[in-house]
Amino acid sequence: MEKWDYAFDPDKNTWLIRERGISFEQIIALIESGHLVQVLEHHDRERYPNQLLYEVDVGGYIYVVPVVRDHQTLFLKTIYPSRKATRSRAKGRPS
Repeated sequence: MEKWDYAFDPDKNTWLIRERGISFEQIIALIESGHLVQVLEHHDRERYPNQLLYEVDVGGYIYVVPVVRDHQTLFLKTIYPSRKATRSRAKGRPS
């Protein structure tokens, strides 16, 4: 896996910690330790042409992290749990 620099909005990180109990730092650590399950193109390429969706295994549950790649930097947009992706993984299918 390529080595990336990571960037994110610190205010969004504070909100994520408060509202969802997860931080960008946790996601970065999980990605770097091999918990990145899959990278998908955003389903709405017209509105989000440069955005990818990272699926990260967080303790057996899949979280989706929309990211924008810019040269060697990954800008993390947000983090949200995905019941659909978690169910698909449990059945052995990609989401």
